[in-house]
Amino acid sequence: MPKAFSLLEFIFVIIIISILASFFLNTAFFTSFDKSKYLKIKSDVALIRMSINTNYNNKILKNPFYIITLDNARLNTAKEALFVGTISEPLLKNIIFASIREKKEEAAWVKTAQNKYQVLYKKEVLEFIYNNKNGSFECMNKNTLCEALNK
Repeated sequence: MPKAFSLLEFIFVIIIISILASFFLNTAFFTSFDKSKYLKIKSDVALIRMSINTNYNNKILKNPFYIITLDNARLNTAKEALFVGTISEPLLKNIIFASIREKKEEAAWVKTAQNKYQVLYKKEVLEFIYNNKNGSFECMNKNTLCEALNK
């Protein structure tokens, strides 16, 4: 009599393969989720810097100074519009809304001082400072992530 797999053995093999596949797919999903948050932060920083330079270039003939403040948002207050400039000197058209430090939201910006901002990435707080003398918006942490964002 030829030996073959029983239906029960076949179901167990399918279950084991499914469990292994779900483990590998789950790991890949969270890796891409982390990468998407990093890319959001990186694109936010690039957009802010581009807006600062565009604002400067638009008024270079009239008044060659960088914008004094990036926004009039209150400190550590949720749902405040960040990086929009002022009424006379607008910056971003697509508004980035603030979060609060206590919430510890990944890739969400928090205003901590007049020209200081924070964003959380992988449980690390990245500190950014806007310098209105030279128009720089730099990450102040000394790590490889900030070095990549400051390029």
